[in-house]
Amino acid sequence: MTLRPLTILVTFFVGFTNLVYSQSPAPKPDWPAGQEIGLAVDVGPLGATRDFEVQPSGVANVFGNGPYDLLVSGRTLLPFKRFTRQGVPVFGHPSMLDVPRGSLAVFSAGTTSNALVYNGKKIQLSRFDRSRQRFEITPDFSATVPGGLRTLAAFPLTDDRLAVLFTKGDGKSRGVEGAHPHSADYRPFDGSGIYRGKLSYAVLGAMTLENGNSDPEIQFPIFPAQRDFLIRCTGLTKVDYPSLSRQGVMGAASQGMFYYFQNDSESALDLKPGVFLSGADDNGMRHPGIFPGLVAIPDPVTGDSNLLVGDTGSLWFYRFAGRFNQRGGPIYDPPVRALIENPILTLGALPVLTSGDLDGDGLIDMVAGNDAGHFLFVRNIGTPEKAEFDAPVRIKADGEILKIDGGYTGIQGPPESRWGYSCPTVVDWNRDGSADIIYNSIQGDLSVLLQQPGSSPPSFDKPVILKSDTMEMHLVWRTQPAVTDWNVEQGPQCIIVNDENNQFRRYWQIDDYNVTPGEVLRLTTGEPIQAHGKRFAGQFGRTKLQATDWDGDGKIDLLAGTGRAASIPGPGGIPDDTFEGDRRQASVLFLRNAGTNREPVFDYPRVMHFDQQKLEMGVHTCSPLAIDLGRGKLDLLVGEEDGCVIYFPRERLSWVDVR
Repeated sequence: MTLRPLTILVTFFVGFTNLVYSQSPAPKPDWPAGQEIGLAVDVGPLGATRDFEVQPSGVANVFGNGPYDLLVSGRTLLPFKRFTRQGVPVFGHPSMLDVPRGSLAVFSAGTTSNALVYNGKKIQLSRFDRSRQRFEITPDFSATVPGGLRTLAAFPLTDDRLAVLFTKGDGKSRGVEGAHPHSADYRPFDGSGIYRGKLSYAVLGAMTLENGNSDPEIQFPIFPAQRDFLIRCTGLTKVDYPSLSRQGVMGAASQGMFYYFQNDSESALDLKPGVFLSGADDNGMRHPGIFPGLVAIPDPVTGDSNLLVGDTGSLWFYRFAGRFNQRGGPIYDPPVRALIENPILTLGALPVLTSGDLDGDGLIDMVAGNDAGHFLFVRNIGTPEKAEFDAPVRIKADGEILKIDGGYTGIQGPPESRWGYSCPTVVDWNRDGSADIIYNSIQGDLSVLLQQPGSSPPSFDKPVILKSDTMEMHLVWRTQPAVTDWNVEQGPQCIIVNDENNQFRRYWQIDDYNVTPGEVLRLTTGEPIQAHGKRFAGQFGRTKLQATDWDGDGKIDLLAGTGRAASIPGPGGIPDDTFEGDRRQASVLFLRNAGTNREPVFDYPRVMHFDQQKLEMGVHTCSPLAIDLGRGKLDLLVGEEDGCVIYFPRERLSWVDVR
């Protein structure tokens, strides 16, 4: 492979933030049953899949095309293919690389790719053998080091000396003393609203390895305050800015901020205290996702360090803007998604699916929420006979990209302040002909996003919390509300969602911003439909609901996505007490309406099976979506925890009573 000529590469700075993923749709084969669905573009966003996560371990020159091949999650290799005109790297599909077991710190020394391997209390150097396509341990730079080291970064100081940066916890527990977090008595906050636990820090340390010396020089902590990274450091990497004669180390905090530690020596470690990486406004830049891990990737023109940042579900590219801020921190352009050829649809971790015609073109689009609290618009660019999807775009509200944050008072405490768990449902709530969104989130506030008519891509007004009997509609968290008119044309709209007792209840629309509580939904036995009857606090809620006529009898049924700890319809339910061992996983349940649309009652939940096998969808809750993809029947898509969407054709599904 040859890289683009320099004259073309220089042009990629222009229009960087207006990146378009692919110039034209490409025909794709039908989706294989039981597998991830693909996108109808040649190049699209790179995200976590069933096969690999996107926490980067380093870049290496694996195929002789430069130090751009990306290693993620330790040993998964994403081969570099090219740069776009905007400078964003495009990768090919993964393969497994032969790498020694242990934590890796990948780095280059001249034209050689290396990795320090940390395993237990020993650290060793391995060098990449391109002819054998593997990293091999060498006798150089082997040492006994302390245990408990995390987030290593390494780089050469001289031919015979290596610097190794690491973090280590400050020893303080982050938990809350007293009741178990799943207990009804769990209280993360005191009566003043202050977190009862401790906020711990990850502390930065360093060691110098000398070739042939098994006793490294260790400096811990580097800075006396020992408050380098709140809660966790989720990534360290060496950064170089040869165009400005600067170098240092970049570290990521779990809450999404990046610190730059300038190194004032080329042959030793002389680090200055950390300062924020910032945007053009000179303010510290916060990553869009959670738990960012980062590696530097050299700019092919300047050699300056751009960044690849992976989080719980997506990989992002940050381009160095060529200057530093007034505090001495580097300035970067806003992040865009890193790219992969022939992409599958990835939506970030814990995706929550819904559908509707958002852009008014007569085709059914998708919308998804995720753990980071984003709302993603996935446009259908196919035909009425065959759905095909474009790359996801983050939805804007009130002119800004919408992101939900739990904040300090999130139900599981400040360590989850950056989570959002957005759970949307598409519906024309104000009946103006444009699709709106009703959603829940980590905050537990049922809210509405009214679409601005004619916006393209669809944009929304500022979100408004719905009021129930004039009070904010605050219920249990992380539930996806179902919305239906019970098949009554222009009839009153109804939200079905877990109430404050974690029972399925109806709430009837009064106007755009107000509802009134209705009845608890019940089984044919008369008992209320209960979720998570044995676990409390953060295990409450979490159910994902869709109201749909699944069996085609004209009556509105319910599809429910559960986590493996759920117990629907109450203690003794599914999947917690019904399945054991590996089969106690997130499940898709069908609750048939055995009554009428006016007076619904539901059969005991049945478990969705594919090819006579129970759908087993991991640990966290899954998100089912019954959708007509152009075949004239309701097929099933399921969002699973890693961020993929799995396709199940109707004719290979069955729903089984497992009692």
